[in-house]
Amino acid sequence: MSGADAGEAMNSGAGQMSQEVHTQVVAALGHTDTPVAVGLVTPGTDARRVPKRLRPKPRVAGKERKQRPPWWGWLVLVFIWLTDVPQTLYDLIADSITLRRKRRPLRGGWRSQAGGLLAACDAPARTYLVVGRSGLHLVYVGDLGSEAGWSLPLEHVRDAEPLKWADDSPYVANSRLHFTDGSWSSVRLKGGAQQQILGKLAPPPGFKG
Repeated sequence: MSGADAGEAMNSGAGQMSQEVHTQVVAALGHTDTPVAVGLVTPGTDARRVPKRLRPKPRVAGKERKQRPPWWGWLVLVFIWLTDVPQTLYDLIADSITLRRKRRPLRGGWRSQAGGLLAACDAPARTYLVVGRSGLHLVYVGDLGSEAGWSLPLEHVRDAEPLKWADDSPYVANSRLHFTDGSWSSVRLKGGAQQQILGKLAPPPGFKG
């Protein structure tokens, strides 16, 4: 991607993101895509706990310091392991209840398109949701630079919407992305990026998903 193309993308869609972030995102995507909207993203405090095996380990975050947990930490780990199966069964039941399903942060499970996005957001680095001209991406920025993480062709994103019940909270998920496999995931878009990103992911007029 040329410098002119990068500048055009930044002016047309990336809006208020800093030049530093823009440079890092462009470097991570390389020649694969051109960013048009970028926002700092987190799973939100109401998100499902991501299984350890699915948590990303971006190289740019540097080496993670391994600390031995205290005795109660081991108890928590055992409890988490024991509740993995019951949690899955609970999800199946909760998904059948309309009122509960409305506020669930994930539908479709970790193997779905939405599950891949939500899991990839739980990284030990600054994570940016990037709407490109051809794809939706997560870019990790850390002490050692930037790298691309999860990616999906843009045609697999069906729709995106703001979550009105999260307007009064600075922590919970405030945006929901719907995918063509029927899954959805809710994430927290920080700063002023929410409106830009949701605008880029809105379906065209007359679209019937």
